[in-house]
Amino acid sequence: MAFACLVALATFCVCAGFASQKPNIVFILADDYGWNDVGWNQIENVTTNHVIATPNIDALATDGVILDRMYVQPVCSPTRGALLTGRYPMHTGLGPRVILTYRPYGLPANETLVSEILKDNGYYTAVVGKWHLGHCDPRYTPTYRGFDRFLGIYLGGSDYWDTKNEYTYNDTIYRAFSLFNSTAANTPALPVFDRGNTTYATDMYMAEVERILTAHDSTQAPLFLYLPLQSTHGPFQAPQEYMSMYDHIEDEGRRTYAGMVTAMDVFVGDVVNRLQAHGMWNNTLLVFVADNGGAENANGNNYPLRGGKADNWEGGVRVPAFVSGPLLNDSVRGTKYDCMMHITDWLPTMLGFAGIDVPQGLELDGYDHTDVLNGSVSKCPRKKMVISMCNDVYQRTYGAIIRGNWKLVHEGDFPGSLALPASERTPPRGFSVPNETAPLSYDGWWLFNIINDPYEQTNIAERYPYALQTMIDEFNAYRADAVVDLTIVYNQDDPLGNPHYLNNTHDTWSHLDGNICTCIGC
Repeated sequence: MAFACLVALATFCVCAGFASQKPNIVFILADDYGWNDVGWNQIENVTTNHVIATPNIDALATDGVILDRMYVQPVCSPTRGALLTGRYPMHTGLGPRVILTYRPYGLPANETLVSEILKDNGYYTAVVGKWHLGHCDPRYTPTYRGFDRFLGIYLGGSDYWDTKNEYTYNDTIYRAFSLFNSTAANTPALPVFDRGNTTYATDMYMAEVERILTAHDSTQAPLFLYLPLQSTHGPFQAPQEYMSMYDHIEDEGRRTYAGMVTAMDVFVGDVVNRLQAHGMWNNTLLVFVADNGGAENANGNNYPLRGGKADNWEGGVRVPAFVSGPLLNDSVRGTKYDCMMHITDWLPTMLGFAGIDVPQGLELDGYDHTDVLNGSVSKCPRKKMVISMCNDVYQRTYGAIIRGNWKLVHEGDFPGSLALPASERTPPRGFSVPNETAPLSYDGWWLFNIINDPYEQTNIAERYPYALQTMIDEFNAYRADAVVDLTIVYNQDDPLGNPHYLNNTHDTWSHLDGNICTCIGC
């Protein structure tokens, strides 16, 4: 199957015109988006919780290349950091947990981001949406990390209508402004106080995309537009016109989620329409990836994959993804790329598309897939990957790796996990989970042939002791190479991050006397 796919992809157009004129790159990162909440998977699998309409996403995917084995991290911040650095979170300290609102750290400033590399090579760079990579110090924020322009939120989520987020001060709950804007590199973003509450977030972000495209001269510089959406992360809110499309869904949460998916789909379609209107689409590569699987206890649906957000099971880390745009050759359209990809692969692959060398001395965990996609080679670049890995002062064993057909999982202890406790999990409908009471050769280890058993139904650890031990040895070698999780190092909130001290905003706070914010790598 992989061979046939690679043959089809051999005509990926990286022609002379493409090489001489660097492409615009638009990268859309969806949030908490379920495997079975996108049209092409709903068509192929039995849908268990109502079909959600995604006509724009489906059209782009089926007219492009569906990335069928796209792997990410189980939660938000680690995926975002891995995407922008091309490095496993276990090597940056940003994983496997998310950065909490008042934690005094961020993605270390000495990490090189793809935005910085592209900017150094002539790109105009902009980010619109959710950052979630730390904000206690301005030097963690987008316009200090290679982006020329930023409109969005620093946090994991905010109200979709007024972009505020709750906080507590003296046992009283308030709501603080969370939206920030900067239109120049190396300048602090300013809070937006006049947001109002009449425009839904995706519409607000689309207005910013239009402003960027209107101001941009594509003859002078290519564009890197990073669109890390909050959709479909909570809070669960959607325009009534989209929710009304799903009146047949009785569950209110699922109905709202469906409306959020539709709003995101409309946004994706509008991005393409605006690029076309500004004459930029013909030289644009568009990538769509979800940051992790849908939250199975919060309206998302990953059927038939096992588990969801914050899990190392496939439902948490194998996500809907595609690449599309006119730069693809006609013979490629409608194919599936079943080479294994990891979110770290996108930094070198985007540079490959742009004809830019990886900076000397940059230690990447990602693999460049450009040569496979343009037909220069016929083998999948990636044979193994670390899905997630934990190394902390408590010596917890938590993580998952893949080598070839083998996948090894150790759930371990994951404090703060958003996944359902094992006692409360229910198997995907129509499937039974492995017998969790069966004796294991090694306590807590799960071994799967992920090609023959993509739904992780059968733990074969006891059946293949040699393979199990080989995988455990590799797992432990990775773990020994991991740096300590920064969430454990900075495991207390900084009280001065409270909006009470920041003019009722979720702003940076390193300027305040007495703060404990640490700008790592600054």
